[in-house]
Amino acid sequence: MAMTASRPVLRRLSAVVLLVVALLLMASLATFGFLKARTVEAQIEAKRGQLQSLRQRASILALDVDDKRGPQQADAAQSLLLPASSRGSAAARLQSELIQMVKQAGGRAGVVRVLPSQDHDALAKVTVNLALDADIVGLREFLFRLETKTPLIYVEQMEISTARPRRQATRSQPDSASPKLNINLQVSSFVLREGGS
Repeated sequence: MAMTASRPVLRRLSAVVLLVVALLLMASLATFGFLKARTVEAQIEAKRGQLQSLRQRASILALDVDDKRGPQQADAAQSLLLPASSRGSAAARLQSELIQMVKQAGGRAGVVRVLPSQDHDALAKVTVNLALDADIVGLREFLFRLETKTPLIYVEQMEISTARPRRQATRSQPDSASPKLNINLQVSSFVLREGGS
């Protein structure tokens, strides 16, 4: 008799346990869904920031001297260009700004070489090769300054290698936490072609 009375109790107990497990499973799935939604929201917000940057860059490429857009839009688009009266002065300005950004980021600028400019409709593309030395933090800071700067400056190519130490570090003088890097960049920006407005 004790056995028959305990079977319904065991069934009820197992049903309660199954119900609790099912509720816990549903709660964990809801939490997972909430966390996934937050991650997606963060990704969407990051893409919105990139979209604004891309809109600015696209306005440079769409700039036309006979543009029928309003003067405010044309001024905003022109503010993204290098302010210079000629390709030569634009290249000199780009060189100067790059060297200044390298110094601000704690790096050391090396060879800077201007490449021939290229015409793109109403714009001239000015390109510069730059060699610099920096640690990883300095490189990050330099690239941040480059990407967030107005006028817009584009990185066309980048090569990074670690600097070779002149002598091997000993146990008393370990390698630094952030090794020096040799970075070669090809960057470009745009200027209105001569005769453009």
